[in-house]
Amino acid sequence: MYLEYYSIKRFFFLSFLKNFVIFLLLALFVSFGGVGTHFLHLKLIFLRG
Repeated sequence: MYLEYYSIKRFFFLSFLKNFVIFLLLALFVSFGGVGTHFLHLKLIFLRG
């Protein structure tokens, strides 16, 4: 009973950790994505010119 409870707790903690990491990566990607698209736009203008 105790082990079962512990494994469920661990499973929830791991899934929460995984979701948190994915959320962090998405947040970083969005915040750097704006910079990235801006840089890409400048690069395209530079290549055209």
